[in-house]
Amino acid sequence: MHLLHQALDEDKELQQIVGSLSERIAKNPLKHAIVLDLNPFWLACYRLSEAGLREDTLFYRFPESLVYAMSGLSGGGGYIDLSREFSTSSQLTEEFFRARLASSPYLLRIFARPILERNGELVEYRQRLVEAARDTPIATIVETQEPAQLLAGSGDRIISASSAYGTLGGFLRDNKSNKTFAVTCGHVISAGAASTTTGYLGPCVHAAVPIPLPSGIPCTSTCGCLTELDVALIDVGGAAVVNVATSIAAILVPKDIVTMKGAKSGRPRRYEVGGAMVEHTIGGSCWSRLSLFQAPVSVGVLPVAVKVGMTPPPDDGDSGAWLVRGGNEWAGMVVAGDALHGFALAGSAIIAQSDRSFGTQLQLA
Repeated sequence: MHLLHQALDEDKELQQIVGSLSERIAKNPLKHAIVLDLNPFWLACYRLSEAGLREDTLFYRFPESLVYAMSGLSGGGGYIDLSREFSTSSQLTEEFFRARLASSPYLLRIFARPILERNGELVEYRQRLVEAARDTPIATIVETQEPAQLLAGSGDRIISASSAYGTLGGFLRDNKSNKTFAVTCGHVISAGAASTTTGYLGPCVHAAVPIPLPSGIPCTSTCGCLTELDVALIDVGGAAVVNVATSIAAILVPKDIVTMKGAKSGRPRRYEVGGAMVEHTIGGSCWSRLSLFQAPVSVGVLPVAVKVGMTPPPDDGDSGAWLVRGGNEWAGMVVAGDALHGFALAGSAIIAQSDRSFGTQLQLA
């Protein structure tokens, strides 16, 4: 589970704030996601404090100290204590955001579709998103982001009977049936036989696919048709398997570094975990509990654009690829991507939701 999803589950005030924002912008045609992330001023102060430095350096050496605090020099990933408060962060948040709850460690990000033509009505919808952001009690911003898409495409490792393609992420074993399953996304294969480039793999015996969002129903965290599971379990019989992970990451934290080897992307890529998706419209479905990941922009000295160019987001056909933290922890499974980000379901959530849906008792094979 993502640390910020856990925080949202436990913090009633945060739930009320997010729910109010969600309801206010639900029918705005430009909005396609709400992301819960960390306030950059709070995180900068936290990193400075953890490094043994004074947080108030942000006032008189703002650019240098902020770059230092957000870089790998002060550490990335690992446990973060969200209960801490910093006067410097509160003052800067009040100055920049006019947020009433300036001491909050959280930042809400509204993803808005780009406006591609001169259109006064769309400009008005964009302004409404900005107004909603300004009225939210915690720091909130509006970002122009291309809509995400599900990443099943051609030239990949797992092939369904309908010729959809994706990536075999890893293997799970069901303690109830004693079967071993290859794992990918339900939107890649949901029934029938699966194959790889070397031949027949096995039948898909369990699958959960994205739930279509009914016409006229906006995507919100309370819409009643949230997609929280997208998985296919393929029975590999008695085949010997070698997994990419030996344990499951219990909690994902922003700035954690994870690796992905997608069938389309090829060589392993390093990403960093970002915010927690509260609600996100992807492929005609309303998704919840996704973790955002991106090029590791907070470590090193290269400009962000160079890092994104060197580490592009997942490509068509990478759906099903597993994210691995620390070389052996299963952090999540890739389901979608946009021009800058990838989106994944947490490994712990996939097992828990699959067991509830299929009556299995899954663990890493």
